[in-house]
Parts: sequence; C-alpha cells; structure tokens
Amino acid sequence: MIKKKSFTLIELLIVIAIIGILAGILIVSMTSATNSANDARRKADINQLVNAITIIKTTDGVLPTETNANCKLGSTNSSENCSGIQAKLTTQGIAIPKDPVSENYYIYNRVSGDDFTISASMSDASTYTYNSANFNYSSDSPIKTSCNAILNAGLSSGDGLYYIDPNGGDSSDKFQVYCDMTTNGGRMDTCMEI
Repeated sequence: MIKKKSFTLIELLIVIAIIGILAGILIVSMTSATNSANDARRKADINQLVNAITIIKTTDGVLPTETNANCKLGSTNSSENCSGIQAKLTTQGIAIPKDPVSENYYIYNRVSGDDFTISASMSDASTYTYNSANFNYSSDSPIKTSCNAILNAGLSSGDGLYYIDPNGGDSSDKFQVYCDMTTNGGRMDTCMEI
C-alpha cells in the first residue's frame, strides 16, 4: 500500500493562525497609513486656504468682516458660515475643501483686519492651526495618559486607535494604542507602538 503524504489538522490550524495574525498586523498598519494620509490632506487643505486668503488680504488690503466668530468655511448655514471670506473665495473661483473623512468644515476666525486663523481636527484628536499673526502652523495635542482619561475628557469616538502618553510629559514620546471604550470604561486591551 502506498502511503500518501498530507497535512495534519494541527499543521493546517497553525498556518491559518499565522495568516490571521499577519492579516491583523496588516489591518492595523493600513489604519495608521490611512490616518496619516487624511492628516496630510487636511494640512494641504489648510495651506491652500491660507494661500488664497493671503492673496485676498494682499489684494484688498484688509480681510472681509465676518458676522460669526470661529465660522465654518464652506457652510451654507447663515448662523455658522463665513459669508465675507467665502464670497471672496468663490469670486476667485476657489473651491472650499472639506475634511476628507467627516466632511466637516474647516474653522476660520478673523482675529483682526489683518490676521486670521484656520484650523482642522486631526486623526489623533489634536487641532492643527495656522495663525497669520506669526505665520505659524501649530498643533495642540489633547493626548491623555490613558484610554480612561480620553473617555473622561469626552474625546472618545468609540472603540479604536488613540494616542496616549502615560508619563503625561512631552507628547513626543506618545504611542498609539487600541482602546475599548464600550466595555469597562475605557480599558486598554492591546498596547502597541506603530
């Protein structure tokens, strides 16, 4: 009798487990890459708006007045839109971009006749802002020390990836973790640096 060689059930299960682990790593990596791409798009949108508004300010000598402070660029709702600057941008044929994920509007604030700020919310819940008074792009970081701190601060958007800084110091040593926000009040199930 000829003996046929084949894989045992244990060998097949080990291969399936390895494929599952590799797929999980790939999904986490792709999420991080997608977040980075969306943040790059937000920064490019802010830069495009800064350039267009700077041209308007240079051409007209002053920024248009706004009825709403911290208004939403592109909104059609009169109680929250930026009617003055939106009219100027539209006249120049400039399309006003929106957030690539949430379709939210970028926030514009006319600080004075000469100065303005534009801001966007980033993937890690920080706010990226341009301030024309000092020609500075900055990012404020609401990075918390734990998943529970994120949940308690009202910064949770459900289960998912968040940045934390356990030592609470300089956020340059922050790292990304998966937070389970729906069970046990902001428990951190998996901790990984990406």
